[in-house]
Amino acid sequence: MEEPFILTLRELAVPIIGYIDLLEEDESGTIVITDFKTSGRAYSNDETDKNLQLTLYQIAVKANGFRGREILLKFDCLIKTKTPKFDQFWTSRTEIEEKRAIKKIQEVWRGIHQEIFIPNDGHWKCKGCGYKKYCDEWFEGG
Repeated sequence: MEEPFILTLRELAVPIIGYIDLLEEDESGTIVITDFKTSGRAYSNDETDKNLQLTLYQIAVKANGFRGREILLKFDCLIKTKTPKFDQFWTSRTEIEEKRAIKKIQEVWRGIHQEIFIPNDGHWKCKGCGYKKYCDEWFEGG
């Protein structure tokens, strides 16, 4: 079910490696990329339309033999509310959105390469993160 990919961008010194949950071709030849999610609430259109993960999946699929094909992106989401439900959130990406994602990746890589550390504080996983003490030290000026 998972489809591995390696994405090599000439603008980036390292490859991006990942897995797409589900890659399908529908009867019209459209490529459908699906990412499975669980959530405590429904996704907003904005969250779906700006999700970097889905953008990367589209870039990777195009780079690995599907350039020139129509590509649709979606989240298949189990929403864990009092009465659980299943929902699908569809989106697509333009070339401009792909270029913006690549530029963002380049800047993050430049920061990593220059050993620039900016904590992602406020994330729900922070409390149990093994790097929390480094974030706290960074904020305290240590």
